[in-house]
Amino acid sequence: MSSVTKTDVVIVGAGLTGLTAAKTLAENNVNVIVLEAKDRVGGRLYTVKPSSSPYADLGGQYLGPFDNHTMELCKKLGVEIYTPPPVTKHLALYTKGSTTPYKHNFPIWNPIIKMDLINFFRELKLSSSRVSANAPWDTSESERWDTMTVKQWLDEICWTKTVKQIAAKLVKVTFCAEPEDISLLYLLWFRKMIGILFFDNFVCVPPTLEIEGARIVGGAQKICDKISENINVILKSPVQQINYMQDSVTVTTDNGEVFEAEHVICAVSLPMVHHITFSPTLPSGLSEAAKRIPMGLSIKTITYYHNAFWIDKGFSGNCLVVGEDEFVDVIVDDTKPDGSSPALACFFSAENVTKVMKLSKIER
Repeated sequence: MSSVTKTDVVIVGAGLTGLTAAKTLAENNVNVIVLEAKDRVGGRLYTVKPSSSPYADLGGQYLGPFDNHTMELCKKLGVEIYTPPPVTKHLALYTKGSTTPYKHNFPIWNPIIKMDLINFFRELKLSSSRVSANAPWDTSESERWDTMTVKQWLDEICWTKTVKQIAAKLVKVTFCAEPEDISLLYLLWFRKMIGILFFDNFVCVPPTLEIEGARIVGGAQKICDKISENINVILKSPVQQINYMQDSVTVTTDNGEVFEAEHVICAVSLPMVHHITFSPTLPSGLSEAAKRIPMGLSIKTITYYHNAFWIDKGFSGNCLVVGEDEFVDVIVDDTKPDGSSPALACFFSAENVTKVMKLSKIER
């Protein structure tokens, strides 16, 4: 029988959430052990070192304007943040096989479509302002909004097919899911909390073009690597079972290791919860929610070039792709902060991921 390792708190998952929790507890003199199934820390922050570049972020990469906590964490850890300068070159809209460059005005010349686009953002802002940030369900229209999909809402408020496509695109790249799979209430709550949809500044271009978020010099996984230096993290230890007793809880891994603690923090994605056996079982509401809230689908590809040819042609490298038959959703310049390793990153979301995965390697 395996010996039991005792500690104050066991954290399952060495992604940014789990490691941040471990750091906070350790700073308050709480003994913590973090169990991670993979052979690395970072979770969805995944940095590799390809031959064509000093590093490449295959997972999460950008820090948005409201990521204040992460920004502060980076400062405390001594992790360097790079904020790209405002874009001075042209953005691009790719649709129906044609590329249209633009700067301060999104290339829509039909006044009806332009009015429709303005109305979409107006309705999004007004509706989200009526949602409670701390209790989104406690709103006069929350029940109706939660039973309505984003697609149904877009069909209701948008007049033109073009604006429905643009709005759907922004929703897809934000949630990595199709509009028909997302609750309107969730969209409005997200907009309330974040203030934007991802890449919506492609469409509502401000005078100073700040398309890309800040990035971590050396790769986003560096944040987790830094935290883990002072935390007891045990890798290659997938958790098999969590047993709650009267005064403690035991955690058993696939390797047969047993840990006993006063508390457990499960910092894994919801779909991964069902790979763990809980005793007693989880409350039915939580268990059902974990089953019904899937992870979004997203693929990022990074292509490196000998030179940034798009800059020479007057483009910034940032492109919004709109159209029913297009695989790629967004393209952004992924060149390193010092100008080395010129690259373009392509993002595929939701059903586009499914389409791409059905293709052979050569077709892709």
